[in-house]
Formats: sequence, structure tokens, C-alpha cells
Amino acid sequence: MQIIAQPHTILIADDDVIARKILKLILKNLLLMVREAENGMEALAELQMIGDRPVILLLDLNMPVKSGYEVLQEMVDNPNIYTKVKTIVVSSALADQFVHTGFEKHIHSYMEKPVKPEALIKEITWLTA
Repeated sequence: MQIIAQPHTILIADDDVIARKILKLILKNLLLMVREAENGMEALAELQMIGDRPVILLLDLNMPVKSGYEVLQEMVDNPNIYTKVKTIVVSSALADQFVHTGFEKHIHSYMEKPVKPEALIKEITWLTA
């Protein structure tokens, strides 16, 4: 039986190298291409490099250079560029505080750190179906 990888790319945008490694370990069996960014500016550059390929963005909110909030604002301001990006916020910022930012309608889900592996895999599986 041949396994065909999904066309999706996962982009992990988090300034914490340990958090990125943990997320990569959780996702290793999904057979998806995984890329990393350590701040919001790198995340936006990676999204541009990925091009038209569908992306699942795992986005931390509190990062240097450009925060996750700034990444979300860029995506809201330029929806035609980011049409193939599905965003899961993975952050230690409290969900109830995030709800009041106005960005909640632009993401697919919100998961507080530490993320539950089975919940993340279930969400990504649903988004890639």
C-alpha cells in the first residue's frame, strides 16, 4: 500500500525552540511537510515562500519582531494572499482574553499551551480532510 502525503504544509510559528520541537514530535506521524518560524516576520516570509500550497499555521501570539497578533492583522488586511491558510492559535495567552481582540473569527481554533496531542492531531486531521 502506497502512502500519499497530503498537499498541506504545517507552519509552526513560535519563538520557543522547545515548543516547536514538541509540536513537531506530536505531528511526526501525519506525513505532512512541517516548516518553522521563530517570529511573526519569519512566519509571513515562510507563507510567501510556500505559495499556493494549503497551509495550516500553528501560531503563537507572543513572539518578538512581529507578534502573532500582527501576523493575524496582516492576514486580515490581505485576505486574497492568505486564502489557503488555516490558522490554529497555540498560545499561553488566555483564550478569554484573545476572544476580545476581534481575531477569533479569523482562526479555525484556539489551543492553550501545553497543547493536548490528541486534540491537535484531531484538529489538523479535520482541517486536512
